[in-house]
Amino acid sequence: MSVVVGYELYKRYGKVQALGDVSFAIEENTITGLIGRNGTGKTTLLKMMAGHLKPTQGKLRVFAQNPFDNLDVAGKVFLVDDTMAFPDSFTLQQ
Repeated sequence: MSVVVGYELYKRYGKVQALGDVSFAIEENTITGLIGRNGTGKTTLLKMMAGHLKPTQGKLRVFAQNPFDNLDVAGKVFLVDDTMAFPDSFTLQQ
């Protein structure tokens, strides 16, 4: 069973195309890597799968649901972005 499916995904930021015609399926109980050069859309794709960004075009489903503005998906998916900042008082235990 596919838990994440993307079909003909596009993402544009103004005139800049971050993703173009990306299609994929991630199967349940598998480990999947996402590799590529800088600026190829890896973080954009992960942010779309976490529901942080909407695709400009295409269809994305996480657990058979649209991940954007979806509390059910948000409760199952977590993205640690490289720009996230936590208070200095936080420890690894927190």
